[in-house]
Amino acid sequence: MTAGSEERTLGVFSETEVRRRWGEVRSRLAHAECVVSPTFHNSYYLSGLPVKPWGRYAITVLFRDHDPVLVLPEFEQTAAADLSPIRDVRTYRDGEGPSLDAACRRVADALRERGVRVVGIESFGMSVAMFERLRLTLPEVAFWDETAAIDETRIRSSEEEIAFLREACRLSALGMRAVLAGLRPGAIETRLSEEARLAMERGARPDQQVDATAYMQQGVRSLLCHAGATNEPIAAGQVSEVVCEAHVWHYQGTVERGILVGTPPPEVERAYAVTLEAYRQSLA
Repeated sequence: MTAGSEERTLGVFSETEVRRRWGEVRSRLAHAECVVSPTFHNSYYLSGLPVKPWGRYAITVLFRDHDPVLVLPEFEQTAAADLSPIRDVRTYRDGEGPSLDAACRRVADALRERGVRVVGIESFGMSVAMFERLRLTLPEVAFWDETAAIDETRIRSSEEEIAFLREACRLSALGMRAVLAGLRPGAIETRLSEEARLAMERGARPDQQVDATAYMQQGVRSLLCHAGATNEPIAAGQVSEVVCEAHVWHYQGTVERGILVGTPPPEVERAYAVTLEAYRQSLA
């Protein structure tokens, strides 16, 4: 954080960017007075805080006429202070019982305090268990599906999001270059994949969170998209399917290539010709 600045400097997105999202989602609410967002990508989008729900929920509640509320495990409180502009953070502990129940109680409390009568939910992502708990806890409240309010806002990426996507694509290209540099008969799939992953991670900026993966299959296994590499050596005359994938703050960039190693045998040539003709027909 920069002392004395008008806008808090957040770790992922600027406060201006997050507040812009709030305004756009609020303007798209059809009937509800708020939207309860428990899914990873939408809660992250509305709060600026990426918390993967490994058995514990991070829920963003965006109100139409009030400041938003962020519900999350207590040990994520420091991250919320650093990364999210939401100041009303309500936490729960494992000792309170199942995290689903504890998180829903915090959400229900926030809705009651603000006198909400129509609650928006993202039905495409909220579990039936969570919906039932909220419905039973708040019998006086009506629920309305506001999934579209978030989806229609998210469909157009902002400049800050596009910057992450471009960086992810740049890193993925570094991974592909590493594969191309070492791809030859006898090279081991897992070692090539590891070199690609390391190239992507080493090329990342130190202030950005990056997750990198390289998938690789050859021959008939190239039909198994996104299957993991094996200890099988690269064979001459086969097509190797290579996918280098980087996530920068959970924004994904991917470079994919089918790479022919050496001279193909007649059956591979025929398979390629059939594939190419099918592709041409699909465009006709």
